[in-house]
Amino acid sequence: MMKEIEKEVVSKAYKVQRNRKGIYFLFTFFVVLFTFNLTAQNVGINGNGAVPDASAILDISAAPTNNKGMLIPRLTTTQRNSIISPAHTLLIFNTTTNCYEWWDNLGGSWVSMGCGCTPPSSTVAGANPNPICVGANLNLTGT
Repeated sequence: MMKEIEKEVVSKAYKVQRNRKGIYFLFTFFVVLFTFNLTAQNVGINGNGAVPDASAILDISAAPTNNKGMLIPRLTTTQRNSIISPAHTLLIFNTTTNCYEWWDNLGGSWVSMGCGCTPPSSTVAGANPNPICVGANLNLTGT
């Protein structure tokens, strides 16, 4: 009779211990879940652990060395044209034209900017825009 009571007590103690582990796991899971939910309002990518600026959804910094940049997705014109319903202001670097391009929903077209042309070393007349890129309108003024 005593052995049966001992077995029952040990069995109940084991079940209580197992239930505590489950409760601790659930408690830890919910603490982690709510912590990430509360702090994941914006994201910072940096090398010094700085908190992201509250006004930015994505804050990228090269600190503390400040010797790195951001690499924009690089696509050919064919790859760019295969994007279905691009978001307004979607930014890419077009490797075919060597230009940064962004999608303009209002105009329904890709807009080039920062083309990879080299400005002249000296300008005799003022040019707008400067540097002059292929396909840009050129307005010359001079004295």
